[in-house]
Amino acid sequence: MSSFIPKNLIEEIVSRTDIVQIVSEYLSLKRSGANYIALCPFHDEKTPSFSVSPDKQIYHCFGCGVGGNVINFIMNIEKLDFVEAVSLLAEKAGVNLYNAVSDDVQKGIVNERKILYEINKTAAEYFNKNLFSFHGKEAIDYLTRRGITKDTIEIFKIGYAIKEWQDLTDFLIKKGFKQKYVVKSGLAVPRKNRKGCYDRFRGRIIIPIFDHIGKIIGFGGRVLDHSLPKYLNTPETLVFDKGSMLFNINNAKSKLENGYIIIVEGYMDVISLYQEGIKNVVASLGTSLTQGQANLIKRYSNNIIIAYDGDVAGQKATLRGMDVLDEAGCNVSVINFPKGMDPDDYIKKMGHKKFYDLINTALPLIDYKLSVIQSRYNLDTVQGRSEYAADAANLINNIKSSIKKDAYIKKIQQQTGISSTAIYDYINRSNKKNIIGNNRYNKNGNQKDVFVSANLLAEKGILKAIIEDMDSFRYVSNILDYEQFSDENNRIIAEYIYKRYRSNEKVVPSVMISDLADNVSSDFITSIIEMDTTQFTDKIKFIDDCIKRVIEYDTNNEIRKIQEQIRLLEKQKGDVDKIEILLNRLMTLKQHQIDCRRLEGGKSIE
Repeated sequence: MSSFIPKNLIEEIVSRTDIVQIVSEYLSLKRSGANYIALCPFHDEKTPSFSVSPDKQIYHCFGCGVGGNVINFIMNIEKLDFVEAVSLLAEKAGVNLYNAVSDDVQKGIVNERKILYEINKTAAEYFNKNLFSFHGKEAIDYLTRRGITKDTIEIFKIGYAIKEWQDLTDFLIKKGFKQKYVVKSGLAVPRKNRKGCYDRFRGRIIIPIFDHIGKIIGFGGRVLDHSLPKYLNTPETLVFDKGSMLFNINNAKSKLENGYIIIVEGYMDVISLYQEGIKNVVASLGTSLTQGQANLIKRYSNNIIIAYDGDVAGQKATLRGMDVLDEAGCNVSVINFPKGMDPDDYIKKMGHKKFYDLINTALPLIDYKLSVIQSRYNLDTVQGRSEYAADAANLINNIKSSIKKDAYIKKIQQQTGISSTAIYDYINRSNKKNIIGNNRYNKNGNQKDVFVSANLLAEKGILKAIIEDMDSFRYVSNILDYEQFSDENNRIIAEYIYKRYRSNEKVVPSVMISDLADNVSSDFITSIIEMDTTQFTDKIKFIDDCIKRVIEYDTNNEIRKIQEQIRLLEKQKGDVDKIEILLNRLMTLKQHQIDCRRLEGGKSIE
């Protein structure tokens, strides 16, 4: 949660916002008892399992488990971070974030960002107007030659910067913007003599760059001749960080019916593909793909297709981009263009259907890397085949799936004639320590600890009960302290509830979700709030069963710790008296366990 948005303001935004109204802007809701239901937008389903509660002001999907308050819904549906979602809802609720910020530095930042957005929007409109004026005839002719239609120009808000030195600067100042902010926007450059400034973009086609929310954050300018630099971007500003943004992400994020995003190198590649109906395409703003861009694209899809140019530079950029995306956890494939062609060339010469053929035959990450390695060797020679096999084996050794690894080893065998046994032997010898480590790894790690699971369920049951009413809290708090909750998430929630009640404050589910946003996921909290306990007709009996389970788990933990201490002291031939004290404590705890089991009865929560 950003430090400049006060907690009480977030609560005000949530309280002023009706979650039913917000969700209905995205989904078709139907009344079902006290709640509303719909098909879940976060997973495929045929029967509605997505529920919205107007009373609790939360949503929860009983199919995939997502849930939270109205802020979480906007974060998930729009793929925004917390501050972005709060800002969007603040606008809808008529809450002024700027007036609520008390810190002068943060207030200045909020104000400056707002001004820069306004300058960029005003400049984009001016550039677009220039394009269709007598000044933009040459630019229109260029775009026409490139096959760019008027509709596409309007979609991307393409414009033109005339060749005058201070045209845009003078226009923005006349509009009431201070020169210092025009400079800070990157649209103007101070003169060396510090007397005034001049336009950064002159005599260029201007392509606005939108962020993922749809605000203009910068511009790209392309020359109409062969002068350099061919492309010129807005420099880094308070609102423009080209290493964390992707061109056309604002359009592509809502065009993912096919489930993947294509990354290309340049603006014109994006524009040409979009015009031909391939709209799930973005560009990396003239830089090597960064981790920030990979993290942004992963918000919208894990399946990425790289479609960089077919030349040597494009191949190198592809390999770098693949590694960055792979590290971010994306499934990466690569389109292989004929040498010397880029996406713009290909779709214009070969057409829409042929481009989709390339998409459908895109090479997965490992296959592409193998093809690059293979291109370095002559497989008609024994030396070439053996060297290729060694390099390929080093690559394949990083594959975690044994089935996938075996499949690629067999592929190398087919390519080289070298037996899979020899390739496996090479891998084992070159990375022996890792192989041994993998064989020993986590021997018991995948075994489900049923007792731990039952305890966590019991803790959730207690939390469900005390969220609902103060009487249950009074009953539980006389027996358990929040520190006795073993699971960290449960303990954080319990501490929050205990402190609210002890301060005579209500526990409001939608507010609790926001208050704990930095520490516990909304899905986790919502799963507790929406936990079905209707089968337990005797609420006190249910709570008692849960408390017994928690105390028993706590006791077992203490027993294990004491047993470990005793083993350690005996091994070290430690203090006999201390061992005896621990043994006595151990016997007391075990007798307590026996007594509890004798008394235990009634319905179980398991």
